[in-house]
Amino acid sequence: MRLSVVMLATVCAFTFAHAAFAESAPAIGSVPDPGLQSDAGRKDRVPPKKQARAVTKFDTLDDEIVDLPQQGKQYPNFDLRLIAGSTDETIERLVYDISVNRLPAGKAEFELKRLEKYGKATNPVPVFAASMTTRSNRAMSLMYEVRDRVSSIFDAKGGFSRVFSMDRREGESRVAERITFNYDKDSISALYERPRQDEDKDAKWISSTIQMTGKAVDPLAALYFMRSNAINLKNIVPGKTKAAITLPVCSDRHVWNTRMYAVGLDHIDIGTFKNRECLIVEVDAPFRGLFEHVGKTRVWFDVEKGVVVKMTAEIPIGPAEAILNLDESKNSPLHVK
Repeated sequence: MRLSVVMLATVCAFTFAHAAFAESAPAIGSVPDPGLQSDAGRKDRVPPKKQARAVTKFDTLDDEIVDLPQQGKQYPNFDLRLIAGSTDETIERLVYDISVNRLPAGKAEFELKRLEKYGKATNPVPVFAASMTTRSNRAMSLMYEVRDRVSSIFDAKGGFSRVFSMDRREGESRVAERITFNYDKDSISALYERPRQDEDKDAKWISSTIQMTGKAVDPLAALYFMRSNAINLKNIVPGKTKAAITLPVCSDRHVWNTRMYAVGLDHIDIGTFKNRECLIVEVDAPFRGLFEHVGKTRVWFDVEKGVVVKMTAEIPIGPAEAILNLDESKNSPLHVK
């Protein structure tokens, strides 16, 4: 009896509530359709989209290759400013101490000499022969062995490359290439050769032709070309938005516009030479280069002589640094007045 009374009360309460809601709610169709609602009220609450920043990216393969500065109307007094000779007493030899993660890692040695008669016997030309040898020390070799050998023969008057070869062995990586440049009037090109490693241990070389629009330098010759009076480091104002120097560098099966950005000035001590003014250049090289690296390389060029005094780069095992050791070098440009 008591349960029946409770159930009856519940039903009555629900019925009265439903009736009250029906009286207060408008009849269907009695209120006009408001149509599409404006978003004006929401604009203050929804943050506007940020405008995308334009990203400048060079399509290196479709780039119009720049001309290499040469003697002419633009550079009537063009001079490489290299004084190395052919005898052992006059050969320039620069030695760099290499450290990785701030620990001694090895040495890099650059040698430069001049040859007065190179090429065909009927028409020999003066050239410079440059070489770079890099070796890791015993402790570093246990973790990451480096055995690099690079050589370049470039014109003594114009600085453009004639022959280039590179054999880099760093860790488990090996990079090798040979380039022979041809500057005939009818066809300017380069014969490019690289090894193709088959299943056997003998590396077979395959070749291809690189069509060029003008004279170019290889990665090693480019370092020496930076000493020429066509590239006046004293007049370069640091700035990261525009390349201060662009050179046509032939390597890795193409000729690349190699852009160098002047990112700052520095004053450092090099042996007994104190407070030398240096231009810090960040190299944007789209090819593999003289050593295995990750990202861009920074080079400290002595403003007065144009010689490299310091270099930093990120390599597969950490940050690396190379600093000119004048005590072990010979006939350094810094010693020449």
